[in-house]
Amino acid sequence: MDRIAALTVGFALLAGCYIGDGARLHAPLVDPPPGGYVILEDTGTAVVRVGVPASVNEEELVSVLKRAADERQNLLGRDVLLGNHFFVEAYLVRNGYVSEHFAGRLRRYVPVKNWPNSWDSRAMVWIASLPHDDGVSIRLESARSSQVLVR
Repeated sequence: MDRIAALTVGFALLAGCYIGDGARLHAPLVDPPPGGYVILEDTGTAVVRVGVPASVNEEELVSVLKRAADERQNLLGRDVLLGNHFFVEAYLVRNGYVSEHFAGRLRRYVPVKNWPNSWDSRAMVWIASLPHDDGVSIRLESARSSQVLVR
């Protein structure tokens, strides 16, 4: 039985690496619309990287981070079991290039879902409906001052 478990874990890790590599953005990057975002990297783990317009202000950045977290945190296959936190990092995008440093980062607690010995499903729905206590870190000036832009 231990061999089967080891093989299953090994296969899952190998498949995750393959799928994760394919989920990266290889197409030419387009600038996001004002007030919007584009997905730069989402491999199904606890971190999603999005691109925002280089002209974004602080209020718009916080709004985009929260909207991206709301839209992306509950996707099927999202793996947040190890830390129970979900992160969204926003990078500035200008003329198809991405800033070296992130402009903002959102950290959100996400309760474990469908765990074998978890609470009653009604309690989980209630916890998910509570207001999110998001931790937001803004480094907009740092991202704007980084002269090195990577594609």
